[in-house]
Order: sequence, then C-alpha cells, then structure tokens
Amino acid sequence: MKMPDYIEKALRRRERAAHTLMRNDFIVSEFITKNNIDCEYTYLHCETIVNPSLANTATIEAIIQKGRETE
Repeated sequence: MKMPDYIEKALRRRERAAHTLMRNDFIVSEFITKNNIDCEYTYLHCETIVNPSLANTATIEAIIQKGRETE
C-alpha cells in the first residue's frame, strides 16, 4: 500500500509536536523541581498530554501558591 501524502505529513507533525512537548515539559519540570513546588504535573505526567489545559492551570496555580508562601 502506498502511504498517502497527508498521512506522511501528519506523522512528521506528530513527531515534531512530541519533541516540542518533551523539550518544554523538561524546562517546566526542572523549574518545579528546583523550586520545590508542590505540583504533580512534571516529567511527562499523562495529564500534560491528555488534558493539557488542566495540567497548565494546576501548574500555574502551584507556582503562584509557592510565591505566596515565600513572601
């Protein structure tokens, strides 16, 4: 079977998106770890993939809360 062009393009986009996710997740996870922030959405937690809005909101709230504790 010949692979359709749109499938090949979609596979390349999916791969790029996965690499982008991994790079950015590592940056965020390292920040959370170094600053002892209480947040479970680190190091490719499944919610960062299946429910990214929830993971982002919870991460932002955890960072803000840590800031309040250190004031």
